[in-house]
Amino acid sequence: NARFMNRGKGMATGAYFTIRPADSLCRTEQDSFYIGNLAGGAVSDDFGPCIIRHTQPLDSVRLLLTIGDAYGHIRQQVIDFLPPDLPKKLTTKPAENESIQLSWKPSEDKDLLGYNIYRRQAGDDAFTRINSTPLPMAGYYVDSDVQGGLTYEYFVTAVDSSFNISPTTSDTVAAWSAVPYQTNFPLRVNPVATGSEMNGVITYDLDGDGRCEIIYSGGHGLIDIYHSDGSLMSQIGNLGGFITVPALGNVYGDEEKEVVVTSYLEAGDQNSLSIVDPIRGQLIHQIPLEYKAPSSVVLKDLDKDGLDDIILLTHAGNAPTAPKQSRLFIWRSTGTAWDSLPGWPADGYVFANSDKYSLGQPAVADLDHSGDISIVVGTQLSKVFCFKPVQSPDPVWVKKFSGDLYGMINGPISLADLDRDGNLDIIFPIVKVDRLFVLNYQGDPLPGWEQGQPVEVPDPYGHASPAVVGNLDDDPELEIVYVGRKHVYVFNHDGTLQPGWPVGVENGDSNYDSYINKLSTYSSPVLADLNQDGVTDIIFVTTFGIIHALDGHTGKDIIGFPIDTNNDLVQGQSPMVDDIDRDGDLELLYIAHEGRLFVWDLPQTYGQTTTLQWNQPYGNIQHTGELDTMAVEVVSGIAENETPDVPRDFYLKQNYPNPFNPSTTIAFGLKTAAHVELDVYNILGQKVASLASGKMDAGVHELQWNGKNGRGMTLPSGIYFYQLRISDVRTNRLLFQ
Repeated sequence: NARFMNRGKGMATGAYFTIRPADSLCRTEQDSFYIGNLAGGAVSDDFGPCIIRHTQPLDSVRLLLTIGDAYGHIRQQVIDFLPPDLPKKLTTKPAENESIQLSWKPSEDKDLLGYNIYRRQAGDDAFTRINSTPLPMAGYYVDSDVQGGLTYEYFVTAVDSSFNISPTTSDTVAAWSAVPYQTNFPLRVNPVATGSEMNGVITYDLDGDGRCEIIYSGGHGLIDIYHSDGSLMSQIGNLGGFITVPALGNVYGDEEKEVVVTSYLEAGDQNSLSIVDPIRGQLIHQIPLEYKAPSSVVLKDLDKDGLDDIILLTHAGNAPTAPKQSRLFIWRSTGTAWDSLPGWPADGYVFANSDKYSLGQPAVADLDHSGDISIVVGTQLSKVFCFKPVQSPDPVWVKKFSGDLYGMINGPISLADLDRDGNLDIIFPIVKVDRLFVLNYQGDPLPGWEQGQPVEVPDPYGHASPAVVGNLDDDPELEIVYVGRKHVYVFNHDGTLQPGWPVGVENGDSNYDSYINKLSTYSSPVLADLNQDGVTDIIFVTTFGIIHALDGHTGKDIIGFPIDTNNDLVQGQSPMVDDIDRDGDLELLYIAHEGRLFVWDLPQTYGQTTTLQWNQPYGNIQHTGELDTMAVEVVSGIAENETPDVPRDFYLKQNYPNPFNPSTTIAFGLKTAAHVELDVYNILGQKVASLASGKMDAGVHELQWNGKNGRGMTLPSGIYFYQLRISDVRTNRLLFQ
């Protein structure tokens, strides 16, 4: 049966249509139908069926449809019964705004009208078509009518102009929407903060309110520190060069922690090491490095004086003048300055004169539980050095690779007790050789690692990405994870691969390929159970800016991944995982090359605590390279229907916004009930406004100041201070109106 519709707006007068054979393979009975007058948008189906009798298979039959009216307008179209080619290679990926993007190879049928999309929620029986008319788009569709955290299944059919429908796509694919952003993210930080190939992000509760601040490094000598709600805490600029991943430790002698970063500029003399106060946004000390280009710093208390010492590897192969050497520096605080560790060369330990490009990252730990801290570092000339710097500036041992195993050891060193003998083992890749190695604490290969294990080492310009360590299965032994150029590997401690690994990934080409389309990244993967299903996930960003989160058992992306950051300048930038707002679910953080700070809020809750394994580059905020599992607890530690959480210490936050017009908010926390006075002063020290005076309960408080004095008069623009007095505790902040 046929339906006749006037898709125009005007009246169709004396309308009719005929259906007749286009060749001799069939004949029709009752092939002419008169409609008469039909208003715009009206439908007519008040006519009998058209009967077709054919002697050949129906898909070889062709008919000629003729439509006309009383004015002599005629339109003809050939109708066939041959289905169009099926759409192929249906793929999906999460899109922004909790949508799902579908793509497929378009049908090559010349008579194609469009596509129909069918969807069902995983577990349902029936598929439903989600488009009302065939989509004319060429193999692309974004489904926005989905809910975050749910899995959907899709298939696609093609439709031609005769309304023949193709078979379905060869596979029904499962898909899910993207992980939602944390409120107020992503942030576009200062545009001058772009361009650092090793910029990074770490988190730590700096102000004691129970929630983590986000410490971000960028290009052009800039560090930004944000609260978990996206408001700016402090900013440190003019550090020079491009900033590496920040490290955090106690290197100064007071109770507060300092951020330590290096600034680098290949072949330039602006390289330096900077120690900054993250809370006040002040530079404490800077050590010039001249032409010595640095890696990220490592912080560790080597001499047990209660302060973290600073360990740094530099190279100078691109320096315009000699000496072009790689060096290992160690500095310690004297209380007012930083000098070399006693007994350590003031100009650093110099590796061989021909060793100009050692680009790796040292690892620092008590390898053998002797109480003495060791430094393990790889070099350009295929050597691994182990030092005990408090005992001697000479290496304890040196492991040299030669022959077919000779290559550059230019990736970060990782440490973990793989064979469960109580000592730490040493994991690293070798560039050019494309192998991963594991040594014990004495420099000897672990069984199964005598010749290393083959991996595709990402090696842009001689750099190498690190291996990371965690527990991905149900036994107590640790596994090694390595993200290569074309595969992701999971090894057991004896060098065998876990079942089902490696799995494929597109992560760029080798620096030594004859043809290079896109160099690989040397960023670090991280490990965490993002979706709280009891399985550790492998999270990494490819050189194309795609963030994957692979299930540690299946090797497939978990719900919400992969995520496209729209950033194809990935080099050393790595993701990290933490619960920054301590609300009982995890956040995934990533800072892109162009200065965009991403924070995604994973929807799955972990109750009151969860354990993170290798959740950030270099293993921890001190960059020691040692597996350092971290238990993350919800701030309040109480049920949702109980009273709000109480800070673990008194604190006063920077006002926001700052500068402000016409009002600003000042937040502070009380760990106990206290008498509080919050006053505003001008630059002469004269009190101009009182915002609070009296007893206040424990908890988080926010007060607003509208820029007026106690008599309600608007104060002139300028600089003002506010002071919070809590019993005998005084805290000051600077604000601008």
